[in-house]
Amino acid sequence: MNRNISQNALFDGEYPDDPDDHPVGRRLIQDLNTLLMEEGWELTPCDNWRDCGWVFFAALNRANIQIVVSMIETNTWMLQIANTNDPGWFARLFGSTAIDHSDTIFRIANSIHEILVEYNFTNFRWCHDGYPDDTNSEPTPFYPERNAG
Repeated sequence: MNRNISQNALFDGEYPDDPDDHPVGRRLIQDLNTLLMEEGWELTPCDNWRDCGWVFFAALNRANIQIVVSMIETNTWMLQIANTNDPGWFARLFGSTAIDHSDTIFRIANSIHEILVEYNFTNFRWCHDGYPDDTNSEPTPFYPERNAG
């Protein structure tokens, strides 16, 4: 069975935001959304994510890619890029299989990374399917076949 790998990142930096926004990061996610649209991605509007961050979706080649940004502590941000429409266990029981969208996820991760670098964010820690730390991450997005570390 194909398995879609999420791209996850932590990064540091300040980004101006409306102090009345809750949660913080609305301006950052809206700017990411706008810049990705300019690159040709078809995206949904930004929305509140679990009352602690912001989310939008990119649709391409039967993939429904979720992009989430949340400030997890002062000036430290979390980003996750993941496919959300893999078949569940019941659908797999009846023969459905996941389509590998690793290329699409990787392309979005690279685009977002370039935008964040232009916005002067630093200390990037990218990993797959988990929380980035010093043992499992790299400073730029990497393709799933390549191991971090």
